[in-house]
Amino acid sequence: MIAGIIGFFYDASFETGDDLRADAIFGVLDVNGWHNLFHIATGLLGLAAAGYAARTYALALGLFYVLIAIWGFLETENGFGAILDVIPVNT
Repeated sequence: MIAGIIGFFYDASFETGDDLRADAIFGVLDVNGWHNLFHIATGLLGLAAAGYAARTYALALGLFYVLIAIWGFLETENGFGAILDVIPVNT
């Protein structure tokens, strides 16, 4: 959740497609409004699962992030790209 909240201080735009732009948090993590909301949503789900399903949630989210990372590696062209033209991909 903290990454999503901090991301809004860098870039809060919700542009998609060719208008997609991103700013890098601390020069490392490219973010935009959609990316920030995604981090906040997964953080809220994690807090909801904290009491009874924390391990299952952590394993499922870890697997999901691995799949998204592989997708991001395949999506880049010359170090730049976007997943579904919504979430920026880092170099």
